[in-house]
Amino acid sequence: MKRLKKSTVFALKEYVRLYSTNMTVSQKQAMLEEAIKNFELIANDQAGHTCYITIGLKRDRSYFEFHYVYEFPINHPLNHVVLSPDNDFEEVYA
Repeated sequence: MKRLKKSTVFALKEYVRLYSTNMTVSQKQAMLEEAIKNFELIANDQAGHTCYITIGLKRDRSYFEFHYVYEFPINHPLNHVVLSPDNDFEEVYA
């Protein structure tokens, strides 16, 4: 089972704090929890309903790379967050 790394969760928390200035604390917490839930669902091959997968070439054009994208429900031009399945998740064995 894949989970978000603690450093990635912290970065998402800072993103929410910076870009959702006109929301209450409980709204920010709910938005953060929804984003984490959706990222982890899509990373574990389940359907995160507001996440989608993008595919592109690596910089050296040697291979394709995949990213997970989540659109935060905020009114800001930077409302999309992109995470790498290789770098931003860790495998958790239950």
